[in-house]
Amino acid sequence: MLAGALIAAPLAAQQARAPAPYTLAIAAGYKALMTCSAMFIGGRSEAQIARDELHGIYTDYDAI
Repeated sequence: MLAGALIAAPLAAQQARAPAPYTLAIAAGYKALMTCSAMFIGGRSEAQIARDELHGIYTDYDAI
């Protein structure tokens, strides 16, 4: 029983929290900047931008 409690405690602490409003604003601004630059200066499509510029940039932003 004690072993189960010791294992469950760290798992409960690792549950995902909703991003803070500030984090959402930073992510939106970054994505807008990169999308506009790549689209208007680089001539890329939205699909190319999402794949090449925005995917995997920062793991916390991927879900946003």
